[in-house]
Amino acid sequence: MGCDCTSYFPKGTNPADVEEFLFLLGFKRGKKGPFSGMLGTPYSYYKDDDYKHITGLYIELYRDKDEQDQLKLWTRTTIWRSKYDSDFHNYTIKQLRKRFGGHFESDYGRNRYFQFDGPVREKAEAGAYRAFSLFFANIQRVDHFIGFANLLDDDKYKIQGIDFMDSHNPRILSANILIPFIVSAIEDYFRSLYIALLRYSPNREKIINNAKLQGAEIAAIDKGELTVPEAVAKWMNFQEMSKVNSAFKELNTKYDIHGILKRPYGRRHESFWEVLNRLISQRHALIHRAELQTEYQPFKLKSDIRLVEKAMARIYDELITYHKWQPVDRWDF
Repeated sequence: MGCDCTSYFPKGTNPADVEEFLFLLGFKRGKKGPFSGMLGTPYSYYKDDDYKHITGLYIELYRDKDEQDQLKLWTRTTIWRSKYDSDFHNYTIKQLRKRFGGHFESDYGRNRYFQFDGPVREKAEAGAYRAFSLFFANIQRVDHFIGFANLLDDDKYKIQGIDFMDSHNPRILSANILIPFIVSAIEDYFRSLYIALLRYSPNREKIINNAKLQGAEIAAIDKGELTVPEAVAKWMNFQEMSKVNSAFKELNTKYDIHGILKRPYGRRHESFWEVLNRLISQRHALIHRAELQTEYQPFKLKSDIRLVEKAMARIYDELITYHKWQPVDRWDF
């Protein structure tokens, strides 16, 4: 699903000239792979400018042998694009036509530009949106793995309830080894969200001064490899919930992660805060001591995935309410 357009160049147009123009627009040549370069040479555009871009723009330059070697350029953004992605898509096809002539066929018709009617997000709001969308994508990967591996199918490798036998059951092992990935997704969400909020925080200068960045981080910033907020967050611990809470409270006392996650959820006795701490402890036991919990069955994993998803969504929803950001439809992700 996405927004597609094909530009048709006049006969005699040199592909090298088109490529040179693409570089001037800011595109970078990509590599051919299983899902890229299927038509021709792949290029992409992405710019981290106040989190304005979400998907960037992907294109392929090729000759269509079915149309007498017609030189074409296929451009695409996904349905999750931002307004700035959409605007740059229109700008690209407009400038190509202006420079080389010819015409284009978009999803809207011949020489018709794309329209955007979605929400416009910038700065911290856009950064928080991106952080949650990346987290959600990681959780979907786990869901796809569970379905692909049939982990919930008890007819295959039936769980016996006997510790020695279940410790060799691939379904039990799979459920356990997915925990480190889930914890990594949680950690990445907190880190990405923290960076986005720090970047525009009124306490930014104070926090950066207290961070006392080392030479390696300063050198990376100078080379453009890290932003200052990324350097501050690089060595912070986002796998210990008490430190996560302290870090966000330093940004704003209203960012009370502990308070948000301790509030009851339904009739459950275990709060979201306790769920995350349990999973983090389970991750550490597996990674550092190879401890396998034979009672941790796939259906428990599935339940925990939904709880983690709801916990992160609750944090995001609290930020949306506090900052009066635009609401998010879960179908956006």
